[in-house]
Amino acid sequence: MRKARIRQINAYIGSSGTQEPLAEGLDKVRFKTEVLDGKTFVIPLDGHGNRNWKKLSDEQLIEFTRLYCKQHKIKKIGELYRKLHGLVNILRARNLMIHVFKKRLFEEVTLGGKIFKIPLDGHGNRNWQAMSDDEIIEYSKAYCSENRITRISKLKTGSNKDIGLLNQLQRRKLIDRVVERKSFEEVTLQCIKFKIPLDNKQGRNWSKMSDAEIIAFAKAYCKEKGITKSYELQKGPNKVNCLSSILYKRKLMDKVFSSIKAEQEVQQLESLANALESFGGSGK
Repeated sequence: MRKARIRQINAYIGSSGTQEPLAEGLDKVRFKTEVLDGKTFVIPLDGHGNRNWKKLSDEQLIEFTRLYCKQHKIKKIGELYRKLHGLVNILRARNLMIHVFKKRLFEEVTLGGKIFKIPLDGHGNRNWQAMSDDEIIEYSKAYCSENRITRISKLKTGSNKDIGLLNQLQRRKLIDRVVERKSFEEVTLQCIKFKIPLDNKQGRNWSKMSDAEIIAFAKAYCKEKGITKSYELQKGPNKVNCLSSILYKRKLMDKVFSSIKAEQEVQQLESLANALESFGGSGK
């Protein structure tokens, strides 16, 4: 049955017009078939059930890798390594990587109508160290402007994060030359402008605000976002943990939400009065 199955696979490969990758000793090993771009590859497995890339010739490895990358839209070695690290290891061991991936020296990035050339290392990753301070500053300013990044912390989180660039800016102490440090952040809530002090890291420094300023801001923020419970400042889409913490620390939470509760009670009474008036009017 085993030999009959092998003959069936060989017949299938031959009928598809492809070259048989493994013609000798196929009946002595376990194998896995994979079809890439219409071509069938028969890949031997080792004793642990893993693909035994060592059994493939250089030509077979190169052809398989090229078609695999084409099918999965893989353009970088790192992307292939995350999927088939064993294949990458054997390609490197046989010095075949150059036949699969074209070695690029630079990556071109267009920002604000200008083309930036970022050096790449041997693995295709951005090599920030090969850039001068002026080059990194110019690129960083253009990148932040393009993605509307006004706080350097946004390079660490969010959809436009670039941790490698951020680390390089921090290592070279260039952050102040990329993002202008501000003393205050202006926030408009309920048509009122609030100036919130910022610390050295451009984070909100609530400790520099008076109790009255914090209460006024918190009330306006809650009204703007429709927040009626104190816990909504700690979780949910409108949470502001730092604001919640300073309110608890200074024991101001009741002063913020007592007025909100009072406004709710007034609104409820007005709604009830309107309902009663409507009910009374309908009985006339």
